[in-house]
Amino acid sequence: MFRSIAPSNLLPLLLLGAAACRPDEDHDSRTSAENAEAMGDAAVGPERVTDAGPARPPVAGDGGVIPDPDATIPGGDTSSVPVAPENPLRPKPIVGTVEVLPTVSASQAASFAVRHDGTVLAWGDRQYGRLGDGQYLESSTRHPQNVPANGIRTVSSADHHAIALRVDGTVITWGENDSGQIGVGQAQATFAPTLVPGLNNMVSVAAGPTFSLALRGDGVVFAWGDNSAGQLGVGDQMKRYAPAQVTGLSGIRTIAAGENHALAVDMNGRAYAWGLNGFGQLGVGDWDLVLSPTPIAVVRLEHVRSIAAGNSFSLALLEDGTVQGWGLNDIGQLGVALGPSGYSSSAGPQPTGLTNVVQISAGDEHALALFADGTAAAWGEAGNGRRGDGTSGSTQGGYTRFWVDTSGSRIVSLSAGTTHSLFVLADGTVTCTGSNFWSQCGQVGLNSDHAYPFPIADDVNVLRP
Repeated sequence: MFRSIAPSNLLPLLLLGAAACRPDEDHDSRTSAENAEAMGDAAVGPERVTDAGPARPPVAGDGGVIPDPDATIPGGDTSSVPVAPENPLRPKPIVGTVEVLPTVSASQAASFAVRHDGTVLAWGDRQYGRLGDGQYLESSTRHPQNVPANGIRTVSSADHHAIALRVDGTVITWGENDSGQIGVGQAQATFAPTLVPGLNNMVSVAAGPTFSLALRGDGVVFAWGDNSAGQLGVGDQMKRYAPAQVTGLSGIRTIAAGENHALAVDMNGRAYAWGLNGFGQLGVGDWDLVLSPTPIAVVRLEHVRSIAAGNSFSLALLEDGTVQGWGLNDIGQLGVALGPSGYSSSAGPQPTGLTNVVQISAGDEHALALFADGTAAAWGEAGNGRRGDGTSGSTQGGYTRFWVDTSGSRIVSLSAGTTHSLFVLADGTVTCTGSNFWSQCGQVGLNSDHAYPFPIADDVNVLRP
């Protein structure tokens, strides 16, 4: 449902939807400082969540799965790390007044498409002003609406708001603002794009359900909105109605916003995480750490190219084209079998077995990966057909690879939302799979689910004006 948007080609558009599994709020919070030395090997932890709440993480000797302390740890000399190929099918940016790569963003109940000319289309639920077309309506539309803004480079959308990066480095937002996620200094919602004061020279943005992130060109990260789990990374748990600098980060090149946590990668390929850690989604190898209001280094992980954050789980695409995941795995969100049942969670990175990947995206309970050959993989929850592979069940410890072919076109970009997914084909066609309950797939008839990607009804094409 939430995704990160980065300046370089092929970095994922991270979108998240409403949370389906929430951590136990009765836990006492502990800061990263209290656990600074607890960054050893990550244990595999709780399995499926029941109505009684999350199971406690296993400890040595109680039958839980503990990682092999002698296992090979990724990292080391970067000169020995093979580099995955760039996506040869990806459209090239237009050089001129507007320089953008056509992309899409899937949120909880809406969809967005950034066209090659820097304009944006939006369709789906109109509540909270989430489409940014200037209207708050208790209805939805399958017909793409023009967002009244030009010169847009990328869009990241979440539950009820969206954030867009403009080619001039400024940031605009719209939608619900009950937690200050719009970043304009007060809590009033806005139904049309509104400039976020004080942000200039920005290169990346990411939207969580009730908070937002922005990355400046000098590697500094800003955050605003809800901070009840420390997801702003500012050292406390007080919400912010205007951008505040994330503590202790520098030299950052990409960011991602999850349900209640956030991720960042620096220029050296090291990953950092902050916010809620109820299911190990921070990847710090510590089940006792409930949350961290300041960034902590993800353990056993180097050479990271990009990241994606979902609902209590995280993914990392490495420079060699492989993918690792950590956090909640109760329905296979990590794409790897862990523990006796195959659905145990992990407090540290685990290899998925995927190779030759050029883009990743994390939804609410499912995830997507794009390969260099234009095919894609999906894993996790398959309800409503959101995985696009024709199935309706969860994937235990594995992924399903599939491909979309429309007149010879392959997939060049993708985005995972809450219950639907969007794909851009090489010819510019935007396709959708999953729920159409709020018309987010742009199809005739609400409550219609689709198990395979197919074109939006109004023939949305990001390569045409």
